[in-house]
Amino acid sequence: MLNRRQVLGSAIALAGATAIPALAQEKPIRIGFLSCKSGALAAGGRQMEDGFQLFLNERSGKIAGRPVELIVADTGGQPALAKTRAQELVQRNPPFLVAEQMGLLNACFPGRVDLGIGRSTGADWATSSLLRGGTPMKNEEGYISDLSNLLALNQPHGVDVDQGGQSYSFKAVPNASSAPSPWILGTSSYSAQLAAELSLPYAFGYHIRAEGAKEAIQLYKDRFVPSAAQPEPSVLVSAIVVMGKTDEEAERLARSQLYFMSAFRSGEPVQPQMLVEQSEQVEFPERYDDLVANFRRSWIIGSPDRVADGVEALAAELGVDEMMINPVVAADASQASNRAPNREFTLSALAERFPQKAQSFLAGNV
Repeated sequence: MLNRRQVLGSAIALAGATAIPALAQEKPIRIGFLSCKSGALAAGGRQMEDGFQLFLNERSGKIAGRPVELIVADTGGQPALAKTRAQELVQRNPPFLVAEQMGLLNACFPGRVDLGIGRSTGADWATSSLLRGGTPMKNEEGYISDLSNLLALNQPHGVDVDQGGQSYSFKAVPNASSAPSPWILGTSSYSAQLAAELSLPYAFGYHIRAEGAKEAIQLYKDRFVPSAAQPEPSVLVSAIVVMGKTDEEAERLARSQLYFMSAFRSGEPVQPQMLVEQSEQVEFPERYDDLVANFRRSWIIGSPDRVADGVEALAAELGVDEMMINPVVAADASQASNRAPNREFTLSALAERFPQKAQSFLAGNV
């Protein structure tokens, strides 16, 4: 699956590219889609691909009158393989077509598409380097310049690029009348201040780093500059939830994700997430102790009632307008590999306890 950071990285590569001629109307729209179709995390990846394919089938495989070529690459849930697959897509397909994806989604679903923009890829150093085209991470000035270009690409007027004394106009979607809603993603005071100064909504990655969340959110609210498009500050926080039918079952389900995230945050080679039975046979190394303790402080783990109380308490503590729930994929060997039963159970249980927000819960948000 091409996530938000990958779309950003590919779109930014456009800034220094040579001019790309306008696409002929009959040429296909080529969309790159990185997904996990094998291994322990395959269920979610297959569901996303099936959903995308269903959308295309209902429209006879066309968007805006043009045929769509969906290029799906299997990452296997492995960072090294994801890097290879991303490199293949980027090298084989012009970056502008990847940037076009967000605009096309917005054209199909006006008002329902968010464009999250962050400075960090959240990946290992090798993958991060690939997404930046092999160049070093830019300074603050360069980041803001790239951010401005990306926002312009998703506006109806696009962005103008001078090449050889001639001006070329680039647009994510020809004749677009609207744009995806941009959000600044971050886990620091810098991202909070940037979102405030640009009059943009702010999403704090609490699932990545809980420390400093309250301070960053307050800084954003204090320094927010109202605009016609965004008159009031708007804050979203993402949170990891592990739910079981009982507190004990939730603890059991959390083990595989705790081990996976500890290895990832330690910079160690990451393997596909273990099944629950496999995680019970593994001892956590002592070097993971501090990481596991930090995760337990920020993750919401427990029975349905305990999780619902935790979600409500976190929203009140941070003073946020919206929460994005990340239900942990934890599966037993006996469960079908093409389903994510714990995700379904978690969202359904939360929807029952927050009936006024049931539709948002079923979409994965609070």
